[in-house]
Amino acid sequence: MTELHFPSAEPPASAKPRPSTGFVCFMLAGQCYGVAVSGVREVLRPCEVAWVPGAPGACLGVINLRGHIVSVVDLRQVLGLAQDESSAANRLLVIDYDDSMLALKVDRVLELINIADEEIEATPRMNQTPIPLEGVVTRPQGPLFLLSPADLVRRLEDNTHV
Repeated sequence: MTELHFPSAEPPASAKPRPSTGFVCFMLAGQCYGVAVSGVREVLRPCEVAWVPGAPGACLGVINLRGHIVSVVDLRQVLGLAQDESSAANRLLVIDYDDSMLALKVDRVLELINIADEEIEATPRMNQTPIPLEGVVTRPQGPLFLLSPADLVRRLEDNTHV
């Protein structure tokens, strides 16, 4: 009698899914940045922003998002990048933090991508005003800087960006 051999139901180790995180990638001053999808509520086209007297320099004002007042921040200014004219490609990236929301004005949104956790490299703190990064990913088209929403919000609350 001939023995039958069935392939293992277990996929080979190389085929097992690696832990990964989804990121929304966007451009800012010619550089690619990303924010974890889990912290992004939505992406909006530019809309009317109500100016708030006495608001810090990076705060462009507020918007009403379905009954919620959301602060809009110029991410270029927060990160100390050169200012640029607004364009139709600009987007507002609405992020969740604590029990609130914050809209980040970015030059344009590029894509949603999954990045394997082992591809994310730690970033060293730079100078006295660290850029709020969670890590960096080396890609053929250039580095992808992964922003930390928690550190970004802390930086805004401390007013160290103006």
